[in-house]
Amino acid sequence: MSKFYKQLLEHQLLDEDNTLVTIKKSLKLIEGTEYYNQLIDLFKIDVESSEIIPLKGLNTLINSILAKDQQFKKFDYQVNLSDVSLNRFTESGSAILNILLSKDQTSEDKEKVVIAETVYNSKSDYFESAYKLDTFAKFCQKEGHLRLLKDNIDHLNEHYHNSNDFNKNFRLLKDQEGTYVRAITSTSHYNNYGNRFSLFVAIISLKNLMTSKGLSFKINRAEYDESVINVFFEKTGVKNIKGVGQVKFIVEMSNDEIKRGAMKFAAVFSIIANGHEVYVKPEKLKTELVSIQHNFKTDTVFKYLGSLNDFIEQAETEVMNDIGELGNINKPDELRHLLLRKVEAAKNIDVKKNKVTITKLLQNKINSLSELIVLMNKVDLIVSNLETKEYLRYMFYDVLKGKK
Repeated sequence: MSKFYKQLLEHQLLDEDNTLVTIKKSLKLIEGTEYYNQLIDLFKIDVESSEIIPLKGLNTLINSILAKDQQFKKFDYQVNLSDVSLNRFTESGSAILNILLSKDQTSEDKEKVVIAETVYNSKSDYFESAYKLDTFAKFCQKEGHLRLLKDNIDHLNEHYHNSNDFNKNFRLLKDQEGTYVRAITSTSHYNNYGNRFSLFVAIISLKNLMTSKGLSFKINRAEYDESVINVFFEKTGVKNIKGVGQVKFIVEMSNDEIKRGAMKFAAVFSIIANGHEVYVKPEKLKTELVSIQHNFKTDTVFKYLGSLNDFIEQAETEVMNDIGELGNINKPDELRHLLLRKVEAAKNIDVKKNKVTITKLLQNKINSLSELIVLMNKVDLIVSNLETKEYLRYMFYDVLKGKK
């Protein structure tokens, strides 16, 4: 199986690239997509424009995404679960599925069976979506009852063959080595606002704000894989908090093609102490988030982006006032202990898997808030899953606020 990538671009690398991107180059992100012409019209873009987008680090990010995007081809198929059956399990524990596609879904004039291997959480998604069999499937896999499991699935497939209740959308990834089931989701109306679409919309929106409002941003950090992206746009300027370190205000753009929730702009701040940087994120702000649902039409997307400037201004004020209170903390070791308790009680799979390593790291007493920031950074480095990093950012914020 090809290695499924999780790409991390940090500011040390992004800052090395002084090449600024033109409007024309940015269009490579949406070339060949169904939204190309609509976005050109909505943003009133000159496709031959050599105008610069003044976002340092953007050139490295675009080049990386375009290169990585060649690794897999993505396909979305509506399939009834009764047309999917279990082939076998691999030695590594993933499932091989037989997926029957109708002739309308293939380039051939006949039905076709695609054999695909489950990756990420799609094995559990399949068994749970298919007749709530996840627990039974785990038992059969562990005890070697493959025939029993297959017979049950085949029987249920036959019984529910004409039911529309089991229509699902299968996201498949294909490379030179095989085909993989990335996720199984509902078939509700969905516009494929993917990583490249989201990045393009974000950078053009910020470019327009920088031009009209005199704001200044650079890309501080980017995390992405073949279906998820988080980009951190750092606003120029830092705030120094005595005994803590430097604080930066960041606008985070995130998008998840799989969960089909929303493309979001959120407020984040980073704290730098003793050469260690940690990202902290409030789960709720009084300032309303800019959230773009995947069932929005592109003109609706454009309308929602109109509130981005107000969001940045209000969220920055709220976040910086909030974080300024850190200078009043006089018992930092209590927060270290609170973080330890939260890790011990965490239900996140990745945190639980690394619990021994993390809790060992958090055993030593600290005397300053800057030491706590260093510990948080080390905890963040232990995990690689993008969703888990997001989970930790919320946890870190709650710890700094003393929320139990």
